[in-house]
Amino acid sequence: MEIRKTSSGLLLKYSGKRYAIDKVPKNIAADIHLVSHAHTDHLPKASNIRVLASDETISLARERGCKYLKADEDKYRDIEMIESGHILGSRAFLIGGKILYTGDINIYDRLFLKGFKPPQAEILIIEATYGDTRYRFGDFPKILDKLLGTLSRYILRGRNIILQAHPLGKPQIISEVLNWYPHTYVTQSVYRYNKIYEEHGAIKNIGIKWDGEPTQPFILISSMASRSASDIAEKYKAIQITLSGWMVGNRTRGFPLSDHADFYDLIRVVDRVSPKKVYTMFGFADKLAGHLRNYGYEAEPLR
Repeated sequence: MEIRKTSSGLLLKYSGKRYAIDKVPKNIAADIHLVSHAHTDHLPKASNIRVLASDETISLARERGCKYLKADEDKYRDIEMIESGHILGSRAFLIGGKILYTGDINIYDRLFLKGFKPPQAEILIIEATYGDTRYRFGDFPKILDKLLGTLSRYILRGRNIILQAHPLGKPQIISEVLNWYPHTYVTQSVYRYNKIYEEHGAIKNIGIKWDGEPTQPFILISSMASRSASDIAEKYKAIQITLSGWMVGNRTRGFPLSDHADFYDLIRVVDRVSPKKVYTMFGFADKLAGHLRNYGYEAEPLR
């Protein structure tokens, strides 16, 4: 067996086959491409390649300009796709019953998303986006309750609100949660993914596409760090609230709502998998591997 990190993806050689996993360079030859989910840092750039992925991932990837052909799952019965709880359609892969690649994960059920329930495996390749001890998000429903309470207080005071997050993931959850408020708007970048979520039966409330003439007080769900959002905030004196795991310990206005597992949930996943060997990648890969070694696991980061 050989595991090699390539760009933001992996090349796995195992049992006479070559598996290209997530965002590998175009020149990587493989028997099959596995795509865990549709965030751009995981999508191969090559077009018309045959991939093993969920239908939702293929739809979302097409919206992002990546046109893939769906592989016949019956030809790859050695690969099991497992819901990973990250975004709509996200999947982990269990290869040959022994090697588990998580992709990005969240272990909790969140509305239409089922939390990641990992199987046991001999080799675990796990994300480490928040693989540092300072990242503890807390209970998702409690964070959501605090957010909704904050929104309600601002609305009762007649204040406009802009919720900022990466356009694919949390905005779709928040759009559905805010179905009670009639003046919920979304930017174009969020709207196009909301439509795909709706088409796949995940959400019913897609929000109102922003047209610059809102009914006030409004809630606008926007892409993070959007210049247009800053202009809107200035024009309407709107309060900007960021939704991200990076808000842990951050003094700016925001909530640590994340589509990822925090450090302690990553450790829980490793314990449930009970692997002989762990490879960490993305984010705090070195730190997570170091902690796992201290806990008695054989672990190393993939670079």
